[in-house]
Amino acid sequence: MSAIAGIIHFDGEPVARQDLERMGQALEPFGRDAQRLALGQGAGFVVRSSHVTPEDRFDRQPLAMGDQDFFLFDGRLDNRPDLIRQLGLDDANSRVMADCAVASHAWGRWGRESLVHMIGVFSVAHWRVANRCLTLGRSAPFGRALCVHRKGSRLYFASAPHGLFALPQVPRVLNEAALGDILLGNSDSKETLYQDIHVVFHAHWAEYRVDGSESRRFWAPDPGRRVSFKREKDAWEAFGSLFEDVVRNQLRSIHPVGIQMSGGLDSAAVAGQVALILAGNGKVLQGYTRIPAPGTPLRPDGRTYNDERPWVEQIARMHPNLHPHFVHAGDEPLLAGQSAAFAAAYSTYGEPATFSSGYQVLYRRAAADGVRVMFNGSLGNLTFSFDGIARLRALQRHWRWITLYRELSGLRRFRGKVDDIVREELLQTPTLNALKRLRRILLGRKPAPLTQLLVVSQAFAAQSGALGRWEARRGDDPYQHTRLNGWEQRARPYRDGGQGMADFFQSRNGLDTRSPGADRRVVEFCLSLPDEIFFKDGVDRRLARLGLSHLIPEQIRMNITRGRQDVDWTFRMRKEAEAIKQRLLELADDPSVSRYLDIGAMQEIWRQFDSIDWRQASEVQFMTYYHLMGGLTVGSFVRWFEQRN
Repeated sequence: MSAIAGIIHFDGEPVARQDLERMGQALEPFGRDAQRLALGQGAGFVVRSSHVTPEDRFDRQPLAMGDQDFFLFDGRLDNRPDLIRQLGLDDANSRVMADCAVASHAWGRWGRESLVHMIGVFSVAHWRVANRCLTLGRSAPFGRALCVHRKGSRLYFASAPHGLFALPQVPRVLNEAALGDILLGNSDSKETLYQDIHVVFHAHWAEYRVDGSESRRFWAPDPGRRVSFKREKDAWEAFGSLFEDVVRNQLRSIHPVGIQMSGGLDSAAVAGQVALILAGNGKVLQGYTRIPAPGTPLRPDGRTYNDERPWVEQIARMHPNLHPHFVHAGDEPLLAGQSAAFAAAYSTYGEPATFSSGYQVLYRRAAADGVRVMFNGSLGNLTFSFDGIARLRALQRHWRWITLYRELSGLRRFRGKVDDIVREELLQTPTLNALKRLRRILLGRKPAPLTQLLVVSQAFAAQSGALGRWEARRGDDPYQHTRLNGWEQRARPYRDGGQGMADFFQSRNGLDTRSPGADRRVVEFCLSLPDEIFFKDGVDRRLARLGLSHLIPEQIRMNITRGRQDVDWTFRMRKEAEAIKQRLLELADDPSVSRYLDIGAMQEIWRQFDSIDWRQASEVQFMTYYHLMGGLTVGSFVRWFEQRN
């Protein structure tokens, strides 16, 4: 866990050391053990580092490459042994080399192509003084963040916005286009929250020179890559071997290891594999699971479950060195801690305060237990536990009715019913949806109001361009995924360059995140598999259910219900009703916030909160209050950003 930052003066003017010190101080939460600076000709760099892996203690960044060239590395190499072999590095010397040193050797040999060779979660910076060229890059499929501000001959970059805003010469102005995208849920937005600040996209490199800049993607999913196996079991064994290698690679740590987990397939698989490897070394895995606050009225519906505890306890029985800890947020303030959360991320995703504050309790508990490395099951549902339901759409599209009937019959035997699958997957074709819209128009029926639009100022949504972008991606169609085949659905998060994943909240608590499901080797392997590996004979999520039986208890592998997240949110909202009412009044008096949000509509929605029986509430009611609380978060962020909280 670390952070990098730098200042480039393309005109060769010296960089002020105190500016680098300001940037380093602002980035201290991301690297708590050491800070080092380096000054070059018209350039300066600072690195904050934390010692997490055994090799981190050898980190001596910024690294000089030649007389005036510098190389910086933020992150972790997960294919380190393979890379050392490819580079022909001496075994004895490599044992005392930090990942940054290995990466610098790779850059020295392959230049930008080294980004293809290196696998892990990282970002890099290389300054070449001879042609006054700065190259920034981020790993694939996701990488550590890199924020950039350039004005004339001055360029500033940092692993987080904190580093940039430590300097008075970097403007601190909200980007209203990005704010509109957050409010409307445009998750694929390319905008940052700040004017004149951009990010290097994941799986990209960007070069900055005196006369301009360019950015290129160096990795993308390959639709032509396919692997086949004579037997399905061979595919299971191949993935099992790969998965073990990836988890083992990610397990480097000199501190206790934890996992943020649920009772689902994704985190159960990761927890099982981590626990097995640690057990071989006589070590334990600390598990952290969020459960409902005591007294929460639960909402059984037959398709989901509310409490993860029984499922996690089954995983712990299978893996005795997994020590589960169950954490609830019943006593955590909803709104009082938001300013600290905003300061940690210098951003907001517009999520309800119940969600972010609830998981902060979990992270604090892990940090208090001495955990510094936190695994999770992120992206497992798009890799090894993909449901494969898209195969049914493919059979329908190609008129393979007999096979479709057989698969639906098998699915009915496995799940007990298939009505929801037929309704949500097979009856959502573009033609049928167009006919439904036409019928609605002819009958004069208006579509149900879209809940995310209820809290947003319509004028701002249009003026910011967010509404147009939302409509362009068919925001009125919740079944847009049915237009994609199985490969397209799995590859979608990686195909468009985006800002990628950030772990600012975990970093705030000194936690280094590890996500085996997002490892490039796992992603590439799973994308190369045919749909039948994920769905066949009526069994969905087949690779995880049948292929990972050595890691996951049978009750979980064959469980068809899914856990609900943040299940106590309405209970916690009721406890803090007065605070929410007061915050809405504060937002109503703020002219900036009132430009973005329809505060009057939000207040009217809130007045109806107590009249709803949340054990029987409709999906529309749930989503209405979800977006109400999301709007409250965005409004509070604006007030924090403009220093009025």
